[in-house]
Amino acid sequence: MKKREDTRVQKEQALIRELEIYRENGCIICLNGRPSAPQRVISACLREKSSYMRDFVSDDQMRIRKVDFIEITEKE
Repeated sequence: MKKREDTRVQKEQALIRELEIYRENGCIICLNGRPSAPQRVISACLREKSSYMRDFVSDDQMRIRKVDFIEITEKE
């Protein structure tokens, strides 16, 4: 159980740092198409039982300006 908790904490810290870097570089952070606070993204990505992919949106100079975390749903 301890190892699972350590892994979760490591993933959370890595995601926090990733989101900090995006914001430092002026990126808009979204969750399913809507601007969102980093804590909401972290909660959704690490605490919900869903999977999320990142969609990077760049400007005409190929700089990333928006990162959208999009929920992946399985088709049945």
